[in-house]
Amino acid sequence: MPASQESVVHRIIGFCLRPLAPGFVDMYLYRRTEQTLGMTRQVGFSPAPSVLTESMEQCLAEMDHASIAIGVVLGRQSNEGGRLAWISN
Repeated sequence: MPASQESVVHRIIGFCLRPLAPGFVDMYLYRRTEQTLGMTRQVGFSPAPSVLTESMEQCLAEMDHASIAIGVVLGRQSNEGGRLAWISN
């Protein structure tokens, strides 16, 4: 097959990564797991298996499977000590 017809793999940059890492473990997302999962399902989504197992290794494997090359982790600047947590950029 000519090079111009070879399949192209697109690598994605994901901007919604909220890993189970320092700072994020205090977020509402991880502290109130059952409520978070209920809200996720209510809007028609299934939680990622890595959320259920709380596994960073599994999260990275899921990113690889979805062709996500880079995961951007953004800080969350809500009320310090509030329910959403404070994560510095």
